[in-house]
Amino acid sequence: MADTHDLDRSDPFVRWFALVLRQRRAVALLVAALTVVAGLTLTRVSIGSTLQKLFFGDSPDYARYLEQSQRFGNDEHVLIGIPVDDPLALDLLKRLATLDEAVADIETGGFTGAHSIGVAQRIEGDDGGIQVRDWSEGGTLEAALDDPGVAGVLVGRDGRSVSVLVELAVDPDRTGQEGLANLDLLDDTLAEHGFSGDHVHRAGFPVLLVEMLHLAWDNLFRLLPMSVLALLLTVMAVFKRILPAIVSVGISGLAMIWTMALSSLIDPVFSIMVTAVPLVVVVVGFSDVIHLWSAWEQERLLGRPREESILASASDVGRACLLTSVTTFVGFVSLSFVPTPMFRQMGVTLGIGVALALVLAMTLVPVLLSYGLDDDAIEKRSAAPSKSAWGRGVVALDHALDAIIEAMSTLSSRRPWPVVVAFLVLMGAAGAGALQMNIDAELISRVDDGHKLQIDARWLSERFVGDNALQVFVDSGEPDGLLDPTLLSKLADFQDAVTALPSVDQSVSLVDGLRSMHDALGAGDGTTLPDTRAAVAQELLLFEMSGGRDLDRLVDFDRQRAAIHLRLQSGGMRATRDIAHDITAMGQDALGSAVSVEATSLSALMGAWIERIIDGQVRGISFSVGVVTLLMVMGLRSLRLGLVSMLPNLLPLIWLGGYLGLAWGDVDTDTAVIAMLAIGIGVDDTIHFLMRYRVEAARCETRAEALQRTYAFAGRAIVMTTVVLVVGFLPCALSDYFSLRILGTLLPMVLIFAVLADLLMVPAMVRVGWLALPTKD
Repeated sequence: MADTHDLDRSDPFVRWFALVLRQRRAVALLVAALTVVAGLTLTRVSIGSTLQKLFFGDSPDYARYLEQSQRFGNDEHVLIGIPVDDPLALDLLKRLATLDEAVADIETGGFTGAHSIGVAQRIEGDDGGIQVRDWSEGGTLEAALDDPGVAGVLVGRDGRSVSVLVELAVDPDRTGQEGLANLDLLDDTLAEHGFSGDHVHRAGFPVLLVEMLHLAWDNLFRLLPMSVLALLLTVMAVFKRILPAIVSVGISGLAMIWTMALSSLIDPVFSIMVTAVPLVVVVVGFSDVIHLWSAWEQERLLGRPREESILASASDVGRACLLTSVTTFVGFVSLSFVPTPMFRQMGVTLGIGVALALVLAMTLVPVLLSYGLDDDAIEKRSAAPSKSAWGRGVVALDHALDAIIEAMSTLSSRRPWPVVVAFLVLMGAAGAGALQMNIDAELISRVDDGHKLQIDARWLSERFVGDNALQVFVDSGEPDGLLDPTLLSKLADFQDAVTALPSVDQSVSLVDGLRSMHDALGAGDGTTLPDTRAAVAQELLLFEMSGGRDLDRLVDFDRQRAAIHLRLQSGGMRATRDIAHDITAMGQDALGSAVSVEATSLSALMGAWIERIIDGQVRGISFSVGVVTLLMVMGLRSLRLGLVSMLPNLLPLIWLGGYLGLAWGDVDTDTAVIAMLAIGIGVDDTIHFLMRYRVEAARCETRAEALQRTYAFAGRAIVMTTVVLVVGFLPCALSDYFSLRILGTLLPMVLIFAVLADLLMVPAMVRVGWLALPTKD
């Protein structure tokens, strides 16, 4: 039997465990009562949020966008594509025309109407005047495909499809749940008019948000149970019995319930990103229980009595567990540096979850162990293994873990310098690769290629102009300013230049209407405009008197402000922001300083916010690294050792950047969340290894002996917790949503690399003297 060290009963963690054991019944009752309260609190929550809460907060740019959208309409729309035999069939046109009124009459008031070829108009000359006709009045398919305002916009380029553009009313307070209800009502209305089934294709920002809401529910009700089951089976295999697994599930489940209940007190409407919190909290909760249970098991195998083993486990890993929870807390809370309410809510909620998971683990684990529930299993630890398939599998896993730990111990011991140099070279190469990253965000790219949203997007892009809208708002500065022929001529030249940009598919403005009317009146050739103020005013009045509609979407009543509606193929938010910036600059140069020009849209606003998001992510990661470094210095009680110990902690993050830069190139902004989670979770194993090494170094004569005992005590727990973390996050790889899927792909890869650094690079650095601690004299 191995020697046991003296138990320091003045240790604050030992004293906490002793207090919990003395008051274990009161503790159990308190936990039960708080759980009931938390459960009742959760009954009032909902999932979904407004655009303002999700992205923009109190952004003045968003407030200005809302003001302009109230005047000219907004780009928050649903684009519907429908294959047809004849786009101008009278029955189809009549159904499309009545659809417009039906959509506007939807009781929720969420829509302003539906624009389609069924309500579209064309301008024709008529004996020195004009006639504004519906396309049902004698229009031909050839004429429609020659009309730049119809071809590829309302009628597909293939001549066998039509589109319906359904615009939502401007409402910054509309929640995701309301958007879901609105789309359900829209689907019902479409079905009533004969437009339903899989052949109907949809796109648009509201469709994406609603699908993200569906995926959020999927995260809670499909991926979370899968993760819990995988964790349960893994812990059973690692400990060779079911009790530690059940305890881990119970404690992490309580942490999840308490966390979400406290978060609901801050905001009862959970954003989409917050739905990932329960899974993360459960996985982190498992790792806390495993470290405590493993330490208790080690002490029991050394021959200590039950209660003394419980108290000794507090001394063994209590401080390390607290330190790892603090670093994880810091990593998670750093998400709140991102200046969007969605990430702030996620960061705060995750921070709460980590703290509660530790408190519950360090409270309930000693209480449960005090009842002797696992004593028999310890006595049978050396018994012959089961001959069942499960038993053979568990033994094989056990041997595999021991072999992995032994191999890493041997390699770092015999080849310390090559190990250190190899990791440093890898760090340099990864750093160079990280410089190749281009960070952007395109919501449609966050769902799989085989998802219906992607299929619909491809179908629509093959037949119609892009659905990424951009609006250019022009303010002449004075009433009737837009009646000035000189300004209109400049506006026309500006629009032509914008339309010629490779990124612009289509443009519609006041200029197009005036050109068409001037041509129909026989005064132009389709490219010229009226040349006097009176002529401009008369042609606009003539259009309205002839039954023309929707002029208010192009110019306001005072003829001071106008809008140019653009459709882009580019879906990247930063790319859209750059296009908007370039078009704004073009407009100011073309129209002069007396005229105000602003190109904007939801996508462009998000692109502008991405810059702030990236800045916030950089600040968050920097904050995490700084605080973790400080904690390592405090934990190791040495400035030099604390700074050097950050090398293996930063390596996984640099490797992640290198992998993304070299393998992906274009990287979604949500990928930075992995870095923030990784620095919070990945550092845990470094802390457990070095904190244990510091303890053993004080007891051993040589570094080699101290490292050997550190591997024996902490190595297995470190590998076990990494396996548990990887298994816990792996089900996320099955998600159709990118931001959740990378939790199951990129995060496990980073964690695996982190454990390799901890069990290879850290001991190698000890061997070469970079992390050496004084040994026993």
